Amino acid sequence: MTETETESATDDRPSDADAPSMRGRTILIMVGISVVLTAGILGLFVGALGADQVTELVVFNLFAVPMTPLWVAGYAMAATTTVLIVLFGVVAFAAQFDTHADEPT
Repeated sequence: MTETETESATDDRPSDADAPSMRGRTILIMVGISVVLTAGILGLFVGALGADQVTELVVFNLFAVPMTPLWVAGYAMAATTTVLIVLFGVVAFAAQFDTHADEPT
């Protein structure tokens, strides 16, 4: 074996074929993080403005969230994260059944 064959055989970096999916995942993660942060910022405003009218927010009759800016922001971020994880999981599951994924467009 030549030096270049040995180097390419032990190279753990992703190949060029993996580049589009790696770039797509990175973009989706960045969008997800920005959506969660936006939900937290909006939760701060809703918690600050809604505290005068309502003292607590009852969620599905399961638990109550105090209507303070930090609690509402935390709940908004947790709920948004949960929804995004479920959606991304569904997309990842559905992508396993894509028979045309390797074909060029």
